[in-house]
Amino acid sequence: MIKEKKITIKYYFDDKPYVSRITGIEHYSLYARVTYNRETTKFTIQRLNDEWELTETSIHVKRDNINSLTELGEKIYSSILKPYKHLEEIIRYEVGFSPKNYSLKGLKSRLDRYSKSIRWATDVPRALESTFKGLMDKTMVFALNSIIMGEAEFGCAEALNFIGFHVEDYSSKIPSRLKKLVIGHLLFRMVFDKEPYETEIYGINGDSCYEWFINSNLKNDFKRKLLKENALHNNNFPIGYSVVLNDLGFSLDKIDDYINALDNYIHFSSSLAYDNPSAHISYFQD
Repeated sequence: MIKEKKITIKYYFDDKPYVSRITGIEHYSLYARVTYNRETTKFTIQRLNDEWELTETSIHVKRDNINSLTELGEKIYSSILKPYKHLEEIIRYEVGFSPKNYSLKGLKSRLDRYSKSIRWATDVPRALESTFKGLMDKTMVFALNSIIMGEAEFGCAEALNFIGFHVEDYSSKIPSRLKKLVIGHLLFRMVFDKEPYETEIYGINGDSCYEWFINSNLKNDFKRKLLKENALHNNNFPIGYSVVLNDLGFSLDKIDDYINALDNYIHFSSSLAYDNPSAHISYFQD
């Protein structure tokens, strides 16, 4: 058995505070320094404000050296994005994808993306648009693009229902990797979301990408509900969602394939330095 390499994590405050001109309060940025396999990176710890939206990191406490995030106090600790609390687990997870070539570079960006809800991190209507833009009339392509741009709730299921009206036998034209991701994405939403559009961008309710690959209970619960509770029928989602799943060839025997599709896409998309359409096209090609 190969021994796991050591991961060292140190938390510390910036030496020079920013003093607010209005309140006079000193704001200290909190940093993490991570070392793995002789490589070191550091970054600021990001947290959520009361509206659960990302804000710039500023910790309103007196400066001190700390070894654990819990030393910041319960209130501040609970407001920090979950991935920062379990850095070692996340790094171990990432190493599993590329044990020989793993790098800490870009870890900060990936941690932010891991905090997003699976609903938003795996919804890829743009990939479907790219797949079908050469198979539809330009007017229809423009209409599809306009809806995607203008409707925040317009996702994979809605895109495929639109495409199905204009492309014959549309499901056979979707690359297999994209098809499995769409199925996994829709299944997750239908199992865990009470309503089709009542989801947060950031996974504050236990449905973040971070929870998905760190907490095995979430995947086990996903499989259990699909197999035993008939979740595909006992929900408030439009019938169009089930129609799309049937068109794509959904099968309970392939649940592990759909889970792997979610895993692989989350890892792939989080590793991109920025939104890269060409990289996504290449990723989904058979």
